[in-house]
Amino acid sequence: MARYPLFQTCASFALLLAASVMASASPVDLPDVTVQAHVVEEGESDLHTHTTSGSRLELSALQTPASTTSLSGAEVRERNNRSVQDAVTRTPGISSIGSPGNGGTALSARGFTGHAATMQLYDGTRQYVGAGTVTFQLVDANVAWQALPDVRLGLELNNLFDRQYATSASSDGEQWYLGAPRSFFVTADYSF
Repeated sequence: MARYPLFQTCASFALLLAASVMASASPVDLPDVTVQAHVVEEGESDLHTHTTSGSRLELSALQTPASTTSLSGAEVRERNNRSVQDAVTRTPGISSIGSPGNGGTALSARGFTGHAATMQLYDGTRQYVGAGTVTFQLVDANVAWQALPDVRLGLELNNLFDRQYATSASSDGEQWYLGAPRSFFVTADYSF
């Protein structure tokens, strides 16, 4: 037996009304849209652009005694990279050799293979891998209050120290997503 039968009845009626309104709406034909734009060169790089790839000496790509590639945010978006692994493996000379034992993040770059030979930095910090884990802590916090027996209110804080990171969404590590910045959530739960 429900404790709040009037609330449940009103909620059910509102859902039924919304569904009937959406079902009776006739399809709308929209006119064609033509998009015209020009390419904005954001952070265009060449051999003389200083980079932090390959060393921390801020040498240009021409001065660095190794093959390096730097991608700007615009280049990552233009290539439609969905993950960090996509962005890295779509650069010249780099391929993914990930396996579940290394979190799916191992790379091969011109004959150098694995985490011991190819360095990956996340927010300037080297990622020492143990099954795809990172070497810094992400701190999340949440508080909940049981207002009524069936109602709970909560406050969540994710990524307290606002670390930049990447996370794997699958067990084989093939899909990587940039982690969320510091975020707050207010939640309200009701049990029927």
